Amino acid sequence: MKEAITARNIERPERLVQLRQNGYSNARDFVEDVARNYEGIYKGRGNGLILSKKGEKRDTTLFVELTPCDQDDFYDVKSGLISKKGYTKNKTPLWEKAQNGV
Repeated sequence: MKEAITARNIERPERLVQLRQNGYSNARDFVEDVARNYEGIYKGRGNGLILSKKGEKRDTTLFVELTPCDQDDFYDVKSGLISKKGYTKNKTPLWEKAQNGV
């Protein structure tokens, strides 16, 4: 049920067009890609986290916002978006991939 709610949040008509323009068929493919290939973790709202990765298209950032579940070790996907490159500029980094890939 929660997966369907999250998909509806991410797959709003304008965002679905944007996802498809960036090579994703649906919200699930988008979230899986960011979760597997994130390059940064940032502080979200409250105890939330934001995973981000550079987009394939120049000047874009892909991000997925996570919120903690009732169980301390798990998170739910709250939202996801393809944004301009500077989206994480004012976010507090918790971890970032080294520039040289190490």
